[in-house]
This record gives sequence, structure tokens and C-alpha cells, in this order.
Amino acid sequence: MFRYEARLDGRTIVTLQGVEAAGGGLDVETTAYPLGRTPDEPPLHRMFSFPNHEKARRFVDEVLTTLEYQNCLLVDEPS
Repeated sequence: MFRYEARLDGRTIVTLQGVEAAGGGLDVETTAYPLGRTPDEPPLHRMFSFPNHEKARRFVDEVLTTLEYQNCLLVDEPS
């Protein structure tokens, strides 16, 4: 569906990926690489489930806006 990557100072800090869910919903899989950790530490994975694409899109748009305010470079990657 979609895949975004947020980078800060050349380092990936968050990825967001949309995956079709059963029943017409959409799951947003996130992977976070906290700035306080070293790059070799394992990332944090979390999934957010939404009943429809519209609600998932709103969530992703808000996350991306917040990351932009934090001076992150956003990359829309082909999924």
C-alpha cells in the first residue's frame, strides 16, 4: 500500500508501512530506531490496526507531519 521512511541527519529513525488487513482494514507497521540508542541495537516494532483506509491514512499523515516538524527528511518509498 505505502511505505515511508523518516531520516534525521542521514540516519533512518522511523519507517511506516501499510499492509492490507482482513475485512477491508489496514495495518500500519512501524519500525523505530530511537536516537538514544546505538545503530546496532535492535529497532522497536509496533503495529497499529485500523478498520478502514481513511483512518489509517489520517494516522499516517499526522505522524508524517510531526516528523516534518522535527526536521526529518521524509522519503516515500515504493512498496
